[in-house]
Amino acid sequence: MPERRRRPHRATQIRQTRLDALTGLRFFAAAGIVFLHIGGRYGVPKVDVPLANGVMLFFVLSGFILTYVYAEVEGADELKRFYLARFARVWPLHLATFLAAVVFAVNASFPSHAVTATVSALNLALLQSWVPTASVAYSFNSVSWSLSNELFFYALFPLLRRNLARSWHWKLLLSLFCGLLVAWSMVVFELPMSGEPTQVTTETLAISSPLSHLFQFVIGMCCCLVWLRIRHLLPTSLVPASLLEIGLVLFGWWLGYHVTEIRGFGLLFGERAELWMNFTNGLVPAVAALIIVLASGNGIVGRFLASRPLVFLGEISYAIYMSHFVILIVLLRDFDGLASWPWWLALVSYLGLTLLVSTLLFLFVEKPLRNFITGRRHATS
Repeated sequence: MPERRRRPHRATQIRQTRLDALTGLRFFAAAGIVFLHIGGRYGVPKVDVPLANGVMLFFVLSGFILTYVYAEVEGADELKRFYLARFARVWPLHLATFLAAVVFAVNASFPSHAVTATVSALNLALLQSWVPTASVAYSFNSVSWSLSNELFFYALFPLLRRNLARSWHWKLLLSLFCGLLVAWSMVVFELPMSGEPTQVTTETLAISSPLSHLFQFVIGMCCCLVWLRIRHLLPTSLVPASLLEIGLVLFGWWLGYHVTEIRGFGLLFGERAELWMNFTNGLVPAVAALIIVLASGNGIVGRFLASRPLVFLGEISYAIYMSHFVILIVLLRDFDGLASWPWWLALVSYLGLTLLVSTLLFLFVEKPLRNFITGRRHATS
């Protein structure tokens, strides 16, 4: 009987080519969330563009990058390495900003010690987004609800990645069904559009539920398969590649302004389902197409995103996302004098402080702890 060949290790990094344009794109996802939260302050107007979809962009990028980096994750040792790398990627900085939120008393007022302990445990375990009330899902450092979503996606990734090239059809449909199930539950249970922090509302469920966003992660995985198959067909010369990239950026910008006007969905399924659509998957077509094209980085937009300054900003984008809200709340609450400054000086001061804190967190918290936990000099995205 011939000797059975040992299967190669498949959960390690399998492609060494960096997708720098997608790294740079992550900065703009984080910047969208920052400007969403400072809208109406420091001279920044509130706009109709759904900047909250910056989180959706993170989810799609996450699915794309993980699918690019990892082959099928099988066996106990491979699963252990994968989950350890994911833990090292998100939790140290989550802990640091959680502690900062506690120290500065940011969004963490609860009626009793028992409730405080329970919500704290859910938050530290990154399970808070499974409780669709603002008081839990957005507890402490509010933006960490998205990490709770990511943890769910990471848990499913080995199963989703298995035979993806042959099974993407039903996995994509199943993830879409999960989102539609959330929208259906809003309508059936007649959840209020908004309400008290302790109340389950349509808005909180639509925004924070992991099931609402699973489709975005899976579409990112499918985008990676598409790109790997068609990248040789994409234009490589500067002019046609630039025209394609710019065209998709403009399409995304246009759709961003008009996604909130999608009324057909609301007429069919009601305003609750319309809100779910606008907060979750309305911009997915534009984002998916843009990521597929930008992954090659052949045009002027891709080259700009792949420049060293943008790549560094993309590398610290997670720290920007995790720190900006705590910094904003502290400045608004404890530094009233900032409001009396010229708007441009107040804005530059806030953004500069956020970039400084984010850089320090990346260099002295996120990166070293990630490397220490994984035992590597570098960790995958």
